[in-house]
Amino acid sequence: MEKNNGLSMCKKTKNTIFALSLIMSIGFPVGILFIIFGFSNSSKSFLFTLMAVLGIILVVLGFYVMPIMWVRFAHYSFVQRVVIAVTEEHIYNVKELAGLLNKKEQEIKDVIHFCINKRYITGVKFENGVLENIHRKESSGKTYKCDSCGGMMIREDKELVCPYCGYRKM
Repeated sequence: MEKNNGLSMCKKTKNTIFALSLIMSIGFPVGILFIIFGFSNSSKSFLFTLMAVLGIILVVLGFYVMPIMWVRFAHYSFVQRVVIAVTEEHIYNVKELAGLLNKKEQEIKDVIHFCINKRYITGVKFENGVLENIHRKESSGKTYKCDSCGGMMIREDKELVCPYCGYRKM
């Protein structure tokens, strides 16, 4: 895979969603307090009424939007884990990713398609459950399994090398 900023884009999106989720989580109880203090003192000043209205807005956002944001945060955490597994750990097989991440193969395929569409993973094509580097000069289309650990081997010059255990095969 070529070096790209896909992982940093994914982290930035995840961190933004986390910040919004946290703000809404804090805003929910603050909104309740604003409602209580705002309406109990609304006859004293217009600002207390405004505080109560702001409290209603915070409570509604906290009640309806906050759970959705936390679910999105969990999704992007999983997406980030897949991006790391592909770009840094060089795991290109869906079965291996599913085993590593303890998810169903279809979920992994969906996330890989999502990552490719969002450009979190670039320079690859995804066919038959395997990610392949599209910039590789020699591509026989064959994949080889390591006899030692079972990982996917990489062709270096005229031999196959396992990036996980270092096993070499001619």
